Amino acid sequence: MSDNTLEQIVIDVTPEQIITEWIDDLRTTDALQGSGYLAQKGEHGIEYCCLGRLSEIGVKHGLLARIDGDVTVCYRWQDDNPREDILPQGFAEWLGIDQDPEVNDENLKASTANDDYFESFAEIAVQVHAHILPRIKGVQHADQA
Repeated sequence: MSDNTLEQIVIDVTPEQIITEWIDDLRTTDALQGSGYLAQKGEHGIEYCCLGRLSEIGVKHGLLARIDGDVTVCYRWQDDNPREDILPQGFAEWLGIDQDPEVNDENLKASTANDDYFESFAEIAVQVHAHILPRIKGVQHADQA
């Protein structure tokens, strides 16, 4: 086990800021949208699912490590096992959401909206803004108080 625990990491963002940045990213990104994995190498570059875009924001802020494999990209939160399909557990817990959060009141999971219903990033952003952001607004952790 490493010494890299949440208490020792200086986190300069809040869950609300990360989710807000995710919504903005989903609305404006020109990244390729894929399915089945958080991110995978496709014929025309890396393809992301909506949760992969959130994971990239976690990497940008030093919250997650990115591990590039031959085909897929995995993300790791501190000592958690790397994940290629859903959010790392510790990252999801820190954000205050499930590893595959529901994006509407009908229990639609983010991965299902992306992979099975083929909703665009922009469509998912609308749902995240309406359903997830209000639930985590104002969430702060002891290390940010």
